[in-house]
Amino acid sequence: MNIHKDEIQLLDIAVSKMQKPRINRFFMYFTDIVMHRFLIKFHKFVTLPVGTFWGGKFSAVLPEAVSSVIARCGYFDEPVCRAMLLTVRPGDVVLDIGAHFGFFSLLGSHLTGPDGCVIAIEAMDSTYRQLKSNIDANAEYTNVQCLAMAAGNTEGELTFNDYGLLFSSLNSAFAARGPNKNAAEQGKTVIKVRMRPLDKLIQEMKLHRVDFMKIDTESSEHLVLEGLSHTLSSYHPLISLEVSDASPAETEHTAKIFAILKNHGYAAHRIIKDHIVPVPEGSKIGYDNFLFARPNDSRLRTIGTQSLHSPLRSPVI
Repeated sequence: MNIHKDEIQLLDIAVSKMQKPRINRFFMYFTDIVMHRFLIKFHKFVTLPVGTFWGGKFSAVLPEAVSSVIARCGYFDEPVCRAMLLTVRPGDVVLDIGAHFGFFSLLGSHLTGPDGCVIAIEAMDSTYRQLKSNIDANAEYTNVQCLAMAAGNTEGELTFNDYGLLFSSLNSAFAARGPNKNAAEQGKTVIKVRMRPLDKLIQEMKLHRVDFMKIDTESSEHLVLEGLSHTLSSYHPLISLEVSDASPAETEHTAKIFAILKNHGYAAHRIIKDHIVPVPEGSKIGYDNFLFARPNDSRLRTIGTQSLHSPLRSPVI
């Protein structure tokens, strides 16, 4: 039995609204679509409070891509939401690595409660300021700590492409991806940010457990994992991150992620509704957010996964 069943039902309702026919959604959000295109054309944005599926508040920067989805739907990245609803418990320690404006940090605050802890890590200065503002205004509990830094595999500096607040979801140490990448490139600046291995940070913060990690660092996830070797071996956190074999570059990047996690005994799972389903041997990945966990993890057994012994296999390159 899941303790967050009410939130799961609320997410189901929010998702069902987005499964209506395309023409219905067009008329539902016609005004939003027109405003979105106008603001994008003139590189302008507005900040507005919007509701989240669990009844919280989120300060959206419109028409930024992630904010626009949350404003319309009340959620973003359904598999990540479901992974957190199914596995994060009151009192847990959650790391939101690549926190952006803090949607998943706010969800983590709600789920872990006053005895829990959420560490929100964001590298880009302008994005971090919006993250901090969002947490200060909207976090349900004072259990979120925001840190301005990049997570990596060594101490030092990392060169980042900063595409500005409007295209902040594309900020990365690598080239921009997605349909807005050409527009984003027009306002790009290159900056240096501090990079640290999270093993050292976790040791300095005297954290004696890490239960769940969401990693979204725009193609540098393997570097983040390389800097978490002790944490993965000692605390065995559940890990939600994006994988893809849609292109040769993405396939190569995903293979690095699989190799690191396989070395630490992790297996890959898909989130399908309220089930955590192992990824079968040799299956096509496509584009998805996977939940990685070690076999026999008690948190998965309480949910009732179909099998906990599916081998972790790198995609074919």
